[in-house]
Amino acid sequence: MLLHDLGKYRGIVAAITLFLVLDTCVLALNYFVSKEIQQETESVNLAGRQGMLTQKLLKSLYELQDDLAVNLDVTDNFQEFADTFELFDVTLVALKEGGMVPVTDINDTEQIEVQPVNSEAAMQSVDAGLQLWQQYREILGPIINNGSEQVSLLDIHESIATVKETNATLLTFMNDLTRYMEQQANEKTQMLQYVELAAVVAAILNFFVIMFIFVGRLKKNDEQLELSQKENAEILGTVKEGLFLLDQELIIGSQYSQELVNIFGRQDLDGKKLAVLLKDMVSDSELQLSEDYIGLLFKEHVNENLIQSLNPLKQIEVNLLGPTGLFETKYLSFQFNRVRVNKRVSHVLVTVMDRTVEVELERELEEAKTKAKGEVDSLVSILSIEKSAFIDFLDKASDGINLINEELKSSNQDHKAYMANVVQFQRIIHSIKGDASALDVSPVEKKTHEMEDVLTDIRNSDEITGNSFLPFTVKLDELFSQIGSLRLLSEQIANISDQHSDTAQPVTHSNTQSFAEINSLVKRVAEDENKMVNLVTQGLDSHHVPPAYIRKVREVAIQLVRNAVVHGIEEPNKRVELGKSPQGTVKASFQQKSDGNYSLTIIDDGAGLSVNRIKRHALQNDLVSEQDIEKMSNGEILNLIFQPGFSTASNVSMHAGRGVGLDVIKQSVMEAGGKMKLSYKQNKGCRFEIVLPGKITTTTKTYNETDQNIGVEQVNHEVVNS
Repeated sequence: MLLHDLGKYRGIVAAITLFLVLDTCVLALNYFVSKEIQQETESVNLAGRQGMLTQKLLKSLYELQDDLAVNLDVTDNFQEFADTFELFDVTLVALKEGGMVPVTDINDTEQIEVQPVNSEAAMQSVDAGLQLWQQYREILGPIINNGSEQVSLLDIHESIATVKETNATLLTFMNDLTRYMEQQANEKTQMLQYVELAAVVAAILNFFVIMFIFVGRLKKNDEQLELSQKENAEILGTVKEGLFLLDQELIIGSQYSQELVNIFGRQDLDGKKLAVLLKDMVSDSELQLSEDYIGLLFKEHVNENLIQSLNPLKQIEVNLLGPTGLFETKYLSFQFNRVRVNKRVSHVLVTVMDRTVEVELERELEEAKTKAKGEVDSLVSILSIEKSAFIDFLDKASDGINLINEELKSSNQDHKAYMANVVQFQRIIHSIKGDASALDVSPVEKKTHEMEDVLTDIRNSDEITGNSFLPFTVKLDELFSQIGSLRLLSEQIANISDQHSDTAQPVTHSNTQSFAEINSLVKRVAEDENKMVNLVTQGLDSHHVPPAYIRKVREVAIQLVRNAVVHGIEEPNKRVELGKSPQGTVKASFQQKSDGNYSLTIIDDGAGLSVNRIKRHALQNDLVSEQDIEKMSNGEILNLIFQPGFSTASNVSMHAGRGVGLDVIKQSVMEAGGKMKLSYKQNKGCRFEIVLPGKITTTTKTYNETDQNIGVEQVNHEVVNS
C-alpha cells in the first residue's frame, strides 16, 4: 500500500529499500561475526598464555628450591608460584566451561568473559590438558594450601620431579589448543571477507540498476521541476510582498520573493533560521514571543483566526542598511498563515509587507491631529487663565529663553564653565516648567520636560563642549516658537474679547494676579503621584503679597508645594500604616512679621527628612566624597538637598527626579536677599520658611546668576528631630 502511494517513485524507492535491507543485513552479520572473531582472538591469547604459564610454573618451583636450600625468605617467590598455579587453573576451566578470567594476573580486577571452546580438536586439547593438570592439582594443591611457612625443600623436590616429567606434554596440549583456535578465528575472518565482497558486488549491481533504469525518469522529472521553478521564480519576482516558507524548525525555505530581498537587502536567506533574520531587528523577548506564536500555528488544535491578535510582529520598526550604505528606518508587517499538505500543517507562509509609507502618513496625520488638539487645549487653557498671570508667565519664559540664548553665544569655554551653564539652564527651564504646570499650560510643560532630559544627558557627559548643546538648542528654538504662538493666540483672544465688549476693560497688571492656580497644581500632581492631598492657603493673594514680591513668592510657592506633594506626603496606604489620615495636608501661608520682614511658610505632614537617606543619595550622585561626608554635621548634610543635581526620587517623572527644584528655590531666595529656614520631624512632616526683607533693596529679576558662597551664608536651616 505504501509503495502504491508513492506513484512514479515506487521503483526507485523499492531499489533503495532493497539496498538498505541488504546493507543492514551485511552490517548485522558483520557485527556478530566480528564479535565472535574478537572472542576467538581473546581465547587464542589466553591459550597462548597457558603455554607460557606452564614454563613460569616450573621456573617458580626452581626458584623456591634455591631459596629453601640457602634458607632465604620464600614469601614472594611462593606467592608468585601460587598465583601462577591459580591463573592457569582458572583459565583452563574457563576454556572448558566458560567464565570470567583476569586479563593479566590473578589479582587483576579487570576480567574478560571467555566462551567454551566449540571445535572438536580444541575440546580434545582442553580435555587432555585438564586430565594432565589434575596431577598438578594433587601434587601442588596441598603445598599451596599449607602456605609459604609450611613449605619444605623435600616437597619442592618431589613437585619439580613430577612437573618436569609432564611439563613438555602439558605445553604441547596448550600449543595445540592455540593452533586450533587460531585456525577457527581465521576461518571466520575469511567468511566475513566473502560476505563483505558479496555485499559490495550486490551494492554495485543495485547501483547500476538504479542508474540505468531510473535515470531517464529522473531526467524527465528534473525538466518538469525546472519548468515549475521557473514559473515559481517569475511569480516570486513579480509579487509586491516578501514571501517565504517556514518549517517546524523555523528554517526559511529555499524559495522566496524578490521583494523580500529588496526589503532586507540580503539574498542568503534560504536555510537560515528565522532568528538570524530577526536578531538585529527585535529584542530577545520579542523574538521568543514570535517563535512561540509560530509554534502555535503548527499545532492542529489551535484556531488560526483566534490567535491572529497575538502576532507580536504585526508591525515593527527596524533599521536596515540601505543601498546608499546608510541605515534606513522601515516599518514592517509580518503575517503568518498555515500551509497544509494532506490536511496537515507542513509549513507556515510568512508575508512581509513594507508599511513605511503608510505609517509615515499615519504619523503625519496623527501629528496634525495632536497639533490641532494642542492648539485647542492651549486655547482652552488660555481662556481659563487670568490674563495678567498668563502674560507674566510668557514674559518670564521669554526672559529665560533670551538669557539662555545669550549664554549659548559664548564660545571657547572650558568644561567647568559649560557645566555652570548647564546648571543655570536647568534652573531656568525648571522654573518655566513649574509655572507652566501651575497654569496647566501642558504643551510648554511637556516641552520643558523634554529639555530637562537633554540637559541631564549633557550634564552626565564625561566631556562637555559647545557641540554638546546642539540638541538643546533645537529644543530651545521649539520652545521659543511655542511661547510666540501662545503669545499670538493670547493677543488674538484679547482682540476678539475687546471687539465683543461694550466697554473697554482696564489692563490688569501682574500685581493683581491670584495664586489660585496652585490649588489646581496640587490636585494634578497628587493625582499623578497616586496621593491624596489637601492644600490650605492663607495670605497668598495680591492684597497680602507686595507687588515686587508677587512673581518671586509665586515661583517659590509653586516649587515648594509641588516638592511637598511629591517628596513629603506619603501614599494613602503608607500613611494609614503610620497611623495618619490617608489624606495629607500641605499648608502655604504668607504674612508680614512684626519686624517688618515677610514670611512665606510651607508646611506638610509627610515623611519629613532622613539624614541617612540624604547621605546615601549624595554619595550616589557624586555630590560629595565618602571621606568628606563623614566629617560633616547634620546641618551640613541637610544643606546638600539644595545642591544642583540632588534628588531622592527613585525615578525621573514630570514632577521629580532632576535635582533642580530646591536649587531653583535657593537661587530665587538668594536673588531676593532672603533667608530660608528648614525644620522637620521624621515621619511627622517638614516646614520651610522663606524670610524676605521688608525693605526691598535687592533686584527681583528672575534669572540673575549669584555667587554660590552667598547662598551658603543666606540659606539657613533648623533641625528638629522627632
